[in-house]
Amino acid sequence: MDPELIGPEADCLAVLDVIEGDVRAYFAKDLDLLSTFYLQEDRMISLMQIAGTGLIRCWGWQEFEALLRRNLAETPGPSAGDIRRRKVNVKVDKDMAWASFDQVVTTVGDATDPPSFSHNIRVLERISGRWLIVFHGVFEPMSEAQTAPSIEVDENACVISMNMAAKDRLAEFRGLTISAGTLHAARPAWDKLLREAIERAAALRLYSRLHGEVGRGQHVVFPVVLGEDDKGASVVCLVEVTDFSVWVTFDDHAALGRRLSVARAVYGLSRAQLALAREIAEGNDLSAAAEILGITVNTARTHLRRMFDKTGVRSQTALLRVILGLG
Repeated sequence: MDPELIGPEADCLAVLDVIEGDVRAYFAKDLDLLSTFYLQEDRMISLMQIAGTGLIRCWGWQEFEALLRRNLAETPGPSAGDIRRRKVNVKVDKDMAWASFDQVVTTVGDATDPPSFSHNIRVLERISGRWLIVFHGVFEPMSEAQTAPSIEVDENACVISMNMAAKDRLAEFRGLTISAGTLHAARPAWDKLLREAIERAAALRLYSRLHGEVGRGQHVVFPVVLGEDDKGASVVCLVEVTDFSVWVTFDDHAALGRRLSVARAVYGLSRAQLALAREIAEGNDLSAAAEILGITVNTARTHLRRMFDKTGVRSQTALLRVILGLG
């Protein structure tokens, strides 16, 4: 796709050259070359929201240079990254320029530059005839840090996108299916629960509503315990609001583990009870869970009954709804 250029063509192309040179210098681990593309003054600012890391802010060139130096020192050799940009927009007005683009990095060979997708903004000034970056903005969606199977949907459960893990795992997952571009649960009663959770999450996509619901956080999760399949195994997924988008995830062992740890503290679950709850939440029926844990089915039933007593419920599905709802 050709970039959208607004302003004198020669200036716009010069700005694109600076952006290209900056990225290439970074992946070449050439800090001396990279520094030539930036305004080396205190008013140079960098704001980076990195998935799984958080906000990284640098006020002034010296602070930004120190950050770059630390990152590049971890793996001093050049990275063989395949870098692609799309949705490139450049606007030049006299001695100021604004650029926005999406950047995809793949096939990278070191830990400091993992494969990634990011939204980018650059603000440049023309100083002494040269375009220099005065604002460096990077936003990497939280969804990029999600390694569990994840499907992005709209308020009607229409599928917008999904990660590779979801593409690989969906056909084997008992609870969810896609038909005519829409995400469904495997049974009508389950589908109703899923739709209700998606609609509730979609209502929080506006900043004002999300702020009112959970404060300044931008990440809220609704566990959906759909029910039990014919073998008595529980089917669980999570509906999340991430980066103001709605995602349905499953097989998210880390997220389930965090919620179960909270439940253990609240209800005083023993280690053995917590271990059984984890296996059930991850989709194992009681017999399979007992085998994995190296206990008898009767012992597993005893653990289950004691968890029922502690939580005040009388079914496996109700138990999971109570304990997973605490996270």
